[in-house]
Amino acid sequence: MSAEEPLCRIVEHSLNLLHSMIVNGESSNREVSEFRRSLVSIIHNIPITCRYIHSEAKSYESFEYILFYERVRTGISSPYFFLDGVPSGIQLFTGPTSVNLPNQDVKKLKLRDVVSDRLTVVGKLESMPADAERKIELTTLHTAGLPPQVPGPARFLVARTRAIFRGLRATKKKEIFHYCDNANCCRMFYAGELAETWSSNEVQQVVVGEDDEEPGSSDEYWQLVGGQYVDNTPDTRRFCCRACRQQHSEHLASMMPDCNIHLDADDYAKKQGRARVGESFKMALKRNESAARALRTMRSKKRTNLAVSELEIERHLQNRITALNIDLGLLYAASILSESGNMSSGKILPGQRLYWRDESMYYSKALQVVIRIYKNMKRKEGIISSMLTIPKFLEHVSAHAYKMF
Repeated sequence: MSAEEPLCRIVEHSLNLLHSMIVNGESSNREVSEFRRSLVSIIHNIPITCRYIHSEAKSYESFEYILFYERVRTGISSPYFFLDGVPSGIQLFTGPTSVNLPNQDVKKLKLRDVVSDRLTVVGKLESMPADAERKIELTTLHTAGLPPQVPGPARFLVARTRAIFRGLRATKKKEIFHYCDNANCCRMFYAGELAETWSSNEVQQVVVGEDDEEPGSSDEYWQLVGGQYVDNTPDTRRFCCRACRQQHSEHLASMMPDCNIHLDADDYAKKQGRARVGESFKMALKRNESAARALRTMRSKKRTNLAVSELEIERHLQNRITALNIDLGLLYAASILSESGNMSSGKILPGQRLYWRDESMYYSKALQVVIRIYKNMKRKEGIISSMLTIPKFLEHVSAHAYKMF
């Protein structure tokens, strides 16, 4: 017996029990309800621990359909991503369905209505006893062409969802159907009109559970200095589900030259006052050296099965290169001015204080000048990481340093 075999049997047993529970509907017994949730946790988590268990789980025709049904019932599925909780093996835009819904009714549905319909359907099915005439009628007439191994309520959920999706395709504009931006997925999903889209902040707070950006963050600064390619499209319009968004984000981050590199490198500067500015510049130069080395290594290796397209990676790379160079240029200008007590007297220079990137008053005026110089003098030099040969960009920064602050 292989090491994975016991877990495979646990998954199999859980599927068999869940099949019966779905047919019977929601139980008023608290212990039974908690046990059912534990079974859902098993089929939701264990199959993704290794390929062998996953392939074994998928060999059961009921696996993905039971998983879909239970993810909707328990709220594991996010209401903000159109296909969240729908396993990749379940086809909803295609496939047979005997449910007929008037197109004029489907046309009235908003994005939220379409997503919430699944929860409504599951809730109603769960509230019906197994021998209820209406439940028997729905689950026997509308099977979505699925085999008996799939419990009736799950088959009806698929049938009704397919009917709604068919109506959407027939009544909605083609432009509001998108393909998932995860290169490993590319599933079609309904994005809805722009006005129907959940904002990024709303999704971040409610779905991901993260707090609002805390005051004192340098994120705004780094977005400002990168600035060339900023995609403000909400994630709910780019990705079909949270898993696709998460994988895309992780793969993109791993392909960036500053991956695992602390951008605000001068946070660790020890000196005080004007002396800290020069130290900050040197630390930023070392940061750029590490990033340049990482960029060379990354470009010399090819990764397969990336969730991010090469075009998007290149766009983001140019953003990061620009950000690292402009940040270095700003600190270079400040370090030149800091060498003169008279010229720097009464001025607050970038790098002079801890967390200076958090407050725009430390950099706003000078930064605009550095950005303008960089745009005019930009070369294909990549990340500036050495002062042995001073790039044209930094030469011009040096020439204008005394006018910036």
